[in-house]
Amino acid sequence: MVKGQELPLALVVVIPSLLFISFRLVFRRPLYFLPGPPGQRSLLGLEHDFEMDPIKRLHEWHNNHGVVYKLPGCFWTDILVLSDPRALQHILHTSAYGYRKANDQLFFTSMILGKGLTFAEGAAHQKQRKLLNPAFSATQLKRFLLLFQNSTTELLKKVEERMRNGENRVDILRLASKLALDAVGESTFGHRFGAFDGESDDLFTANKIAFVALRKPSQGNLLTRALRRHIPIWLSEKLSSVFQTKDVQNARSAGEVRRKKARDILSQAMQNGSVADEKNKDILSVLVRCNDAEELKQRMTEEEVVAQTTSIMQAGHHVSGATMAWLFYELAKHPEDQERIVDEIKTFRTKLGSISKLTSSDYDAMPYLNAVIKESLRFHSVISLLNREATYDDSIPLTSPIVSTTGENITCIPVKKGQRIMLDVASYHWLKDVWGSDAHQWNPSRFLDPEMKKKQTNIGVFSNILTFSGGVQGCIGWRFALMETQIIVAGVLERFELSLPEGVEIVGVRTAIYVPMLEGKIEEVPLLLKLRRS
Repeated sequence: MVKGQELPLALVVVIPSLLFISFRLVFRRPLYFLPGPPGQRSLLGLEHDFEMDPIKRLHEWHNNHGVVYKLPGCFWTDILVLSDPRALQHILHTSAYGYRKANDQLFFTSMILGKGLTFAEGAAHQKQRKLLNPAFSATQLKRFLLLFQNSTTELLKKVEERMRNGENRVDILRLASKLALDAVGESTFGHRFGAFDGESDDLFTANKIAFVALRKPSQGNLLTRALRRHIPIWLSEKLSSVFQTKDVQNARSAGEVRRKKARDILSQAMQNGSVADEKNKDILSVLVRCNDAEELKQRMTEEEVVAQTTSIMQAGHHVSGATMAWLFYELAKHPEDQERIVDEIKTFRTKLGSISKLTSSDYDAMPYLNAVIKESLRFHSVISLLNREATYDDSIPLTSPIVSTTGENITCIPVKKGQRIMLDVASYHWLKDVWGSDAHQWNPSRFLDPEMKKKQTNIGVFSNILTFSGGVQGCIGWRFALMETQIIVAGVLERFELSLPEGVEIVGVRTAIYVPMLEGKIEEVPLLLKLRRS
């Protein structure tokens, strides 16, 4: 039964649409031969149950049904769920743009982040990525390095000052996000966010608003979202302006805060003549020149430029903040890992001398620091699933045959155009065949094992991990994010010892990303910091 204030919307929009969707989908059952969790095809399917605790459900269903199964979706449809490595590689790499993001996902992306690289598909995505590539080159990364280091050092000095005043319990999720936002602002945009001093709290409030908008949708909101999969985005936008559901209101509100901040940054940059210089390849200069370019193939619209700025800002602090919060949480649980990383850093400091700064090569040459980062990305999948839709009839190959419900061995999965597919990143990251028999446990040393490298299938852009996705739509800034994480983690561990307060229970909650938080609290991960002895 549909509950709450969304009932009028369901009556006016959803129910009349059932005839169309039923005609198009109900009598088509291309996945009839696949196993799956028990649940009849119905108006809601098992999607509402899934949304109540997505990661728990993914692991539960994977354990029961394997790397390929069908999930009863809304409007009597079946969703294909995949964590098979070869199938993932086929969709993300081999087929390139053959499996697009679904309309419901793009609708919320456009509201929260805008119509930039994270929204674009096909030729539009190729064009935007080509224009942005120079800003993420190895040369630019070296330039970011010093800016990141200086920004991180200054911010950590402020943390030390607060600790000397007796503040040793911190919300590591908020702290990591603020460190990341200020570092990204200084290094990427030449902009002072002042997050650590409380000057950009509107962005963090926007994150909470978006969190509420996307988490645990009501039945009515879920049906409305499912309807958007089958109608054009422009129509969803028109309908959403007439029928304002709470999740849409919150998503739009969060997006407006981010876009205002992005426009302020761009406006300041345009007043600075240096961004027009073709020699400058930093992100902000590239974006401003793309907006002013005379040639169509070199130009981005103002909306696209604002969206790129918003997306970089969001990924640079919200996603990176959640990633580092998970990492610091695990380090607090495993002090031996902290000490091993600190010993690595000391070795490099001794070799280079106390005055010299670490280079990007130095960070990359610290095996255990990078093993811990990789393990955190794997063990806690901040990006835990990717939704895709087939743009043509296809056959998806599998790593190993599976047994159908009729007892046949199946080596590939036939799919029809329009088939919704859920790429189960969380379960892929726990596959024993890929990561070892202890895949469900924290063990950074797995990434130092040469035998494990032989099992890798090169799916993700970084160490076979799918946190940054893969293929043509892999994260353009993954090297940037990795360097940011290396610098901040090394900087924090050089200065502080981390530990867990007594009685603290951290759980993972998924909205657009998978974030840690204290049970019953929104975005709070308390840790204890202690100044490390020199």
